Amino acid sequence: YLPTLVPVEVPELRAKSWFLSLISAVAFLHARGVVHNDIKPANILLTAADPPIPVLVDFGFAEKYDPRSSKAFLSNLAYGTPEYLSPERARGLPHDTRKSDVWSLGVTIFEILRGRTPFEHVEPDGTTETFSSKAELEKYWQRTVKGKWVGKWSMSKGLERLLRKMILPNADLRITAPMALNDPYFDPDKLESPGW
Repeated sequence: YLPTLVPVEVPELRAKSWFLSLISAVAFLHARGVVHNDIKPANILLTAADPPIPVLVDFGFAEKYDPRSSKAFLSNLAYGTPEYLSPERARGLPHDTRKSDVWSLGVTIFEILRGRTPFEHVEPDGTTETFSSKAELEKYWQRTVKGKWVGKWSMSKGLERLLRKMILPNADLRITAPMALNDPYFDPDKLESPGW
């Protein structure tokens, strides 16, 4: 059987183990000096196993750093898929690429649940923005800088708290992948049902 692309608009209870696997994969990469630089739903495949396991693919933008270097993980390059770029990466500012990976993963998790990113407007006909011009993309990026989620969404309070820490516009305050991995949301002793 062939792997499939990760679907979107998946119930949280079904996808929670996927989120844990993806965060674990990113923490694993970062611990070994590797950043993905293009995390998005289109770069996640589900295995044919039962239950399916998410696999991060397409390492075309990935970079390898020597974690012992004083300049490890630092970049001022702006590349990747626009809707998933952290505010600092979108502007080409000096940034820690690991924090940009965490941002992209948070946006991706939101999209797996809701079918859109937290900053994407839904049009009256139910479609999302198309970003067909630089001006439209610039408006989207302005919303990311403010960190204000748009539209309607529903998810457990625990997941919302985790995502808000992952999708925090201030990279200095944004959590790391190991911190996300250890978030109370994944503590089996603190099970919380989705809040919708």
